[in-house]
Amino acid sequence: MKYTLLIEGHTITLCADGNASTIAEFSSYTNKYELGGERHSPSDVIIKAEFVPGWGNENRSNANEIEMEDGQIVRVEMNRILASGTLTRAGHGFAGKFKLNGDGPDPIDGVVSFCLSLLCEESGELLLHSSAVTQDDHAYLFLGHGGAGKTTIAVELNGGRTPLSVDRTLVAFDEDGTAIAHSTPFGDRNHDLSGPGKAPIAGIFFIEQADEHRILPVDPFEATRLILAQTIAPTRSRATVQKVMDAVGKLVDLGCCYKLRFKKDDGFWPLIDEALAGRK
Repeated sequence: MKYTLLIEGHTITLCADGNASTIAEFSSYTNKYELGGERHSPSDVIIKAEFVPGWGNENRSNANEIEMEDGQIVRVEMNRILASGTLTRAGHGFAGKFKLNGDGPDPIDGVVSFCLSLLCEESGELLLHSSAVTQDDHAYLFLGHGGAGKTTIAVELNGGRTPLSVDRTLVAFDEDGTAIAHSTPFGDRNHDLSGPGKAPIAGIFFIEQADEHRILPVDPFEATRLILAQTIAPTRSRATVQKVMDAVGKLVDLGCCYKLRFKKDDGFWPLIDEALAGRK
């Protein structure tokens, strides 16, 4: 069984084996994004799931079942999706094979995110730890570490705005240099992302939970550092680092980066509107 994701021009194929649970997981994951692999150009990445107990993972904390004998671990069963795949963009100097553990609360998310981050690096795009919402055909990005409140802002505190992404946002640039935020499937299976799939970026906010709502300007050096801290970039070659830095520089040059300190209510939106007045 093949299930295809098309995310901002990147084609990722999930190949489910005969295991019924694998097929069900892949089908569920691509429910909003499935396009039918046979109707599109060859995939940039082909991912095959494998159920291999404990493959390549020394961290026993994720074990669902451990068998002990004379105080020693003799068997570990892991209920995790483990994946291998092939990068197929040979014509772009981008090809090879990989193997990954499927750790985390949603292992498919982790595997697909890894592949998309590689494709973004190669294409001069960014995959950011960020949620995003849209208002008046523009996107607002909220960057932060896990638990900072990205999903909370996008889903619970959006003040009637439409969620674009809840965990990771792809940022690309059109021909005239406009920065465009694109929806991704990551973390959205429990949320409704039925709005537009992309929008030009009007504001970028580095979020911190606090006792009051406050917006602070961020200078270009600090903005660069904060965006890099939330950029998913798995490789470190000179060429990919340069592409990442160039893309981050384009975002900083927008001049719309702020720190957002917020309480758990939506009272910060008037401050955002005031900070960005006249930019849209």
